[in-house]
Amino acid sequence: MEKKIPLIVIHGPTASGKSNLAIKLARKFNGEIVSADSRQVYKGLDIGTGKVTKKEQRMVCHHLLDVAKPGTRFTVARFQKLADKAIKDIWSRGKLPFLVGGSPLYVKAVVEGYDIPVVRPDWKLRKNLEGKPLEKLLQRLKKLDSKTYSRIDKKNPRRVIRALEIIIRTGKPIAERTSQSRYHALQLAIDVPREQLYERIDSRVDSRARLGMIREVERLIEGGVSKKWLMSLGLEYRFITNFLQEIRGLEAGGKRFEVKNCRIEMLQKLKYAIHDFARRQMIWYRKMPSIVWIKGISDAEKSIRRTHL
Repeated sequence: MEKKIPLIVIHGPTASGKSNLAIKLARKFNGEIVSADSRQVYKGLDIGTGKVTKKEQRMVCHHLLDVAKPGTRFTVARFQKLADKAIKDIWSRGKLPFLVGGSPLYVKAVVEGYDIPVVRPDWKLRKNLEGKPLEKLLQRLKKLDSKTYSRIDKKNPRRVIRALEIIIRTGKPIAERTSQSRYHALQLAIDVPREQLYERIDSRVDSRARLGMIREVERLIEGGVSKKWLMSLGLEYRFITNFLQEIRGLEAGGKRFEVKNCRIEMLQKLKYAIHDFARRQMIWYRKMPSIVWIKGISDAEKSIRRTHL
């Protein structure tokens, strides 16, 4: 039997400090990082996704950033294939691979070795599903595949429709499609008190707004990326795309004060939406018995040494 590759997985809700922790640990343990973020795979989605800077990428080699064009479809199956290849390459060069989430479904696909079927888009089926309320789609998914339902982003219609498409086309729940994992994974999750996490989220939204998060979305739209696709990404990109459409008339009428107020209101609503998203992430992580909860880098180092090195 082939020996399993050691893999350090860094979990945690948004704004918990996963990227910073991963960089410190990778430098400490001669590692490289595989990003498991479903939005950071796209070129040009930098500020809104919190993608690590070029300076940080020079500190530690990062994989699976900027591997897809914005506006295109990037599947879990494609991510899994590229991540497996990157992890194998990192280990073959005598380095320790770190998988940093990101997107829980992406992480689970790699760690648990999902056997994901290649299912081509069924446009007729998709059009039919897109015409139904999200609540109805979720009810159907829960009936057909309760395990996938429990872990999917329930506010992302695109993900829900794709899951239903695979299940309907293949006649088999996605959750049943697992094969033996090729990794000996240590799964760490950063434990941050809720109020502190909310403060970090608010500060991060303000910082990204100053850095040009809204202008980033404007450039993507000007470059031909569809508003519908941007909105399907959720959170920052959905809120900002809606905001840009709402203020079009206000700007044309020279109503700068109204535009400013609209911007402030949008950013506040975005913060609350991310609070809710982080809360749901924490609930999901708490249900995972394989996770080792850590307070900071010292806890992480101890766990890695005890388990792998």
